[in-house]
Amino acid sequence: MERADDGGLSDCCPPDAATGRPLQNHRTVLYGILDVIRNGDVWSEMPEAFGPGSTLHRCSQRLCDDGDWDAILRVLLQPGATHRS
Repeated sequence: MERADDGGLSDCCPPDAATGRPLQNHRTVLYGILDVIRNGDVWSEMPEAFGPGSTLHRCSQRLCDDGDWDAILRVLLQPGATHRS
């Protein structure tokens, strides 16, 4: 999915680091993080479809530290939002 096609979620996420590999789809990473939060899963045991557990954990920490969760929730809770997996 392209950044412009994710309903504004990528605009809430921090930019990819200047070095290293870019994140896979931001939506996939967010769903992986939400899966851990919702189900109490262990980062290291996440399905590979979400990416490495260490990446999900690091992204979750960045979202918390930077205050980006608030922006993500505002996007997801907009009236008429049609975010789906």
